[in-house]
Amino acid sequence: MINGFRESMETPFPYDRYASGKNFIGRKSETVILESMLRSKQNVLLYDAPKTGKGSLIRHVLYNLKIGSYPFIACHVSLGNIRERAGFLASYASALVKAAASEAGGMKEIYDRFLAGTFLSLDLAEENGKGIFRPEKAPSREDEKAVFELGEKIAGYCGTAVIIVIEEFQNLLMFDDSDEILDTMESVLNERENATYIFSGSRINAMKSIFEEERRFYRFAEHVPLQTIDEREITEYVIRGFSRGGKIIEHDLVLGAVRLFENNCWYINQFASICDSLSRGYINENTLMDALKMLIAVHSLRFRDMVDGMTGFQTDMFRAILDGVTRFSATETIEKYGLNSSANVRRLKDALKKKEIITFDEKDIPHVIDPLFKYWMKKYYFKQET
Repeated sequence: MINGFRESMETPFPYDRYASGKNFIGRKSETVILESMLRSKQNVLLYDAPKTGKGSLIRHVLYNLKIGSYPFIACHVSLGNIRERAGFLASYASALVKAAASEAGGMKEIYDRFLAGTFLSLDLAEENGKGIFRPEKAPSREDEKAVFELGEKIAGYCGTAVIIVIEEFQNLLMFDDSDEILDTMESVLNERENATYIFSGSRINAMKSIFEEERRFYRFAEHVPLQTIDEREITEYVIRGFSRGGKIIEHDLVLGAVRLFENNCWYINQFASICDSLSRGYINENTLMDALKMLIAVHSLRFRDMVDGMTGFQTDMFRAILDGVTRFSATETIEKYGLNSSANVRRLKDALKKKEIITFDEKDIPHVIDPLFKYWMKKYYFKQET
């Protein structure tokens, strides 16, 4: 009954899980590059806006390696809900040891060999007997080194490649002692030979701060930029999805939606899923407009919180960005948008970057990170024609 209910509710446009199989589209060049890098044990730096497919790409490539008979142990660590050093180190060690346990004789075997005497204790009574690491005291620098050396030691002990994925890596900057732990991690990992690391992050400017401005892990990891997924491929994917349910939609309507969401497949899947639920056969423009209003309603509270966190000067700066301005320090721009001074412009740019609302490319051209927030600000906040 439960499985039948799940199947009946299955949408051709899933957005609540990592994309896989027929739902994984685009990213062909990134897949080839990333797979080649991991096979040659090159470390990877992967950052882009939230919900642009970083996690799906990583899992897709790891699956390809697995079916391609490449022997490896994969470990995923997320900093999404961790804000302090001890918790991160415990989660890091726990995830890595659990991933390697079947190859190395169990968690206790690895703990006794590599982590005994550190700030971590192993509780085998937790998590269905699989064990969990608990910090017993504040970690020392030697404890940190022991944890970060673990990947290389396990690779040598098991005689196989170890791939460690650290997601939301930029959250290390939220730690009170972020510089210290980054120093330790950098010094230890720079000595690695067999363990391979993927540093992934969804706060673009924070990741740039670590790896481009502070030049952390210099030459340690190569950045793999995510290319924009071809609009034709996305359009065909959406049309096929509707077709599987016996529904028809015009090509140009789908293409317009793809461009509105700036090829962001997460938003497009949400939007198409709402359209699917509102229709029975032919999907017309009215259905799309109703779906867009519903999607806006879902995200409007989050967008309101974002704009409420902006000062008046920052919203004026944002309006200039929406108007296509790039020379913000020009006298006419400062006067037109009330930006006060060129010094204030620099502060505004830094503030909007820190809030992860805009980012600047190599030509110093601003880009709004969230395409739906960009649309919402134009239509609902500034009341501009879209």
